[in-house]
Amino acid sequence: KNTNLSSTLRKFMNKLLLLFILVSLPVFSEEIQEEIYQFENLRIIKKPTSAPGGVITSDFICDKATLIQSIELRNVSDMSPEASLFLHSTLTVEELIRFYESVFLAREWRILQKDNRDNKFVLLGERSKKVMTVLIRDEKDYRAVKIFYRRPGF
Repeated sequence: KNTNLSSTLRKFMNKLLLLFILVSLPVFSEEIQEEIYQFENLRIIKKPTSAPGGVITSDFICDKATLIQSIELRNVSDMSPEASLFLHSTLTVEELIRFYESVFLAREWRILQKDNRDNKFVLLGERSKKVMTVLIRDEKDYRAVKIFYRRPGF
């Protein structure tokens, strides 16, 4: 009788586990889906799967990063004069500073400013009149990174 009871209990638990997994799948898939909002020439993407195309490239996304939101302003010729990317990282502030300095140097950007105040770090780069600003803020469990790109004249 004990083996029948334990077998029945095991089957019940397996069915319960399967039911939980099936019910949970839509919840987990919604957590990772992009949400795209388009307003004429402004595009906002929550939970993006990549950086804004052609402007802030994937080499600006550090290891251990979670993309939170990207915003892109396009003009008539479909070029992006302005874009931003917000992400969270578990890297330390020092690791992030080294990472972004190396990205700027590898892409031949000139570093115009480095500033560190009140748990906020600013790195400003320039190349061919294009400006990129990286803001790093130290939060309790992660570092918030905001990258802003601006191409003047549009």
